[in-house]
Amino acid sequence: MTINPKQQFVDGTRQMLALSNDSKEVELLDISITTDPEVFNPDVFFSSQWFAEEITKLVKNEGILIEVGCGTGIVSIKAAKENPNLEVYSTDIIEKAKELTAFNAEKNNVGQRIHAYSGDVLDSIPKKLRADSIFWAMPFGYLVPEEEMKGKDTQVFDPGYRAIRKFFKDARNYLKDTGRLLIGFSVDIGHFDLLEEIIKENNFSIKLLNKTSGVEKDSVSMEIWEVK
Repeated sequence: MTINPKQQFVDGTRQMLALSNDSKEVELLDISITTDPEVFNPDVFFSSQWFAEEITKLVKNEGILIEVGCGTGIVSIKAAKENPNLEVYSTDIIEKAKELTAFNAEKNNVGQRIHAYSGDVLDSIPKKLRADSIFWAMPFGYLVPEEEMKGKDTQVFDPGYRAIRKFFKDARNYLKDTGRLLIGFSVDIGHFDLLEEIIKENNFSIKLLNKTSGVEKDSVSMEIWEVK
């Protein structure tokens, strides 16, 4: 089966990424965030703030959250601030994102409960850790497998859904027996049929928890899916 990128959304997302060309201080959701052009900017993409608010509610009363693709740390920080018994393990493939998450966590007085790492998907997370929930706002922008990633593309695109495949292969090893995956996705921008196929290959099931819509370059949907 041939799967092609949704080029309208790919082009629009790249235009949005181009808006983040400097570091600055922003206030979002009562959180002080330092941004950097190398890292996904929650002030440009509405989805970051929506995910932060929703995940914070979903992990209420949980003990351990892993966030993959933490970026500036807005989701991890919001969840930790609102849930004082929560320990958060945050990781990103971009080293600068690890540094920013740690910096922003300290700035917002939750640095002791946010542990920042850098690595490919879950590779840098301590092997013995078992989480109640693992959240990832996935790089659902599909590119053909052979396309070379350049510049800011690594923030939002995943050629052939390589990283997504790796995530579902490895994620079970980091979950408690009762744990779950919380997936940020967009059926408008991403290829949901392919996501479902990967999930089924790894013997998981999926259900929709919540959805919204907003305007980036175009009007787009965003969803949170529970995978168990």
